[in-house]
Amino acid sequence: MLAGFVESVIERLAAGAGGRQLELQWARVSASRRDPGESAYCLAAGALGVNPCSVADGDSEFILRSGEVFSGAARSGFWPE
Repeated sequence: MLAGFVESVIERLAAGAGGRQLELQWARVSASRRDPGESAYCLAAGALGVNPCSVADGDSEFILRSGEVFSGAARSGFWPE
């Protein structure tokens, strides 16, 4: 699994000289994966080709509102259930 691979890389980097930044970024990703709402937001942003960690405020509002605007097949194609 990808998560196990990333965690093993972080452990090896932590044993050496670097890896703190990667460790912090992975902690953020892991926290997002545990929160269903944030996970859905990240998937929706990714579906638009946008990095969910660096979304402009207006785009972020659009992504959040899209869960309410779209329905049926249009919603499932854009906003994960």
